[in-house]
Amino acid sequence: MDAEHHDPDDARGVIGTLRERVSTLRGALANGMSDAGTRVENARTQATTRGRSMAHAVAENPLGITLGAMALGVLAGLIVPITKLERERIGGPVRDAMLAQRQAAVEHAVETAREIVHDTLQAARSSARVHGVTMERSDSEKSPFASGDVKEV
Repeated sequence: MDAEHHDPDDARGVIGTLRERVSTLRGALANGMSDAGTRVENARTQATTRGRSMAHAVAENPLGITLGAMALGVLAGLIVPITKLERERIGGPVRDAMLAQRQAAVEHAVETAREIVHDTLQAARSSARVHGVTMERSDSEKSPFASGDVKEV
């Protein structure tokens, strides 16, 4: 018998097996496509619902949404690294002016805090006197603001 001679029944069996596999793969593909379509539709529905929720939130609280968006913008600006061009443009006099403004704001905040603490202590002392309570403390309990030990930042 010839070495290349194949039995027709064997070939039919292989073809039948291949047809079954193709049929199974078609069914799996159809199921997968159906599942994908369902998932896409669910995602579309969720996106629509969330979009409506966001629109409602914006209509109900526009200031809050605006402030939140601004905060996200600031955070994004802090996360993104500064470019060489920005460093060159912001450097020099602009940078010095910004640092001077920052230092002035810090000094103002410290002075305001001192005034608030002083006024609060004065009000507490006054109230204590009215109610007959003494507010004497030992040297270790005295406020650093009272002696001027706190230095500006």
